[in-house]
Amino acid sequence: SGAPLCHSCGEQVGHDANGDLFVACHECNYHMCKSCFEYEIKEGRKVCLRCGSPYDENLLDDIEKKGSGNQSTMASHLNNSQ
Repeated sequence: SGAPLCHSCGEQVGHDANGDLFVACHECNYHMCKSCFEYEIKEGRKVCLRCGSPYDENLLDDIEKKGSGNQSTMASHLNNSQ
């Protein structure tokens, strides 16, 4: 389909909420899929793997909000199953 591949896993890079191609670093246009980007953030990396520039704060906020939502969802599933 012509979409670039993630530099971490080799899968096609997806699109952001606006329908634009997802780019992890806007300084060097480093392509990474959202799954790999989320993994990097959860592991504590907040700078680009290629150029070392800090990731966009809006991207970080979106991932951190999504992550905290997933944790509370998981906790509710665990509580419901007991």
